[in-house]
Amino acid sequence: MADALVSAGVPRARIWLEPNATNTRENARYSVELGRSRGVARFVVVTSAVHMRRSLREFRRAGVEPVGAPVEYLGAPFGGLADLVPTASSIARTQQCVHEFLGMLKP
Repeated sequence: MADALVSAGVPRARIWLEPNATNTRENARYSVELGRSRGVARFVVVTSAVHMRRSLREFRRAGVEPVGAPVEYLGAPFGGLADLVPTASSIARTQQCVHEFLGMLKP
């Protein structure tokens, strides 16, 4: 994600990465703690589009109202009947979606 931001013109010094979390909830909590310790009042969450909904929920639970900046959209225009044949990449995208759906079921 940091490389994508740098490619878009964001100075690397302005990008903070939270390295300790093992899941989305921890990432939100640790990121909010890090930001608040540095005087940040507004949070922009940059994550894949498929992961954005769950990420925003966890940041709200951590006590902030974040701004979402989704990247890596999975969708593509329908290219015909050949698109209906399963491929490794389509199975991987389906797995990502199922993972996010199941993550939304966690309290």
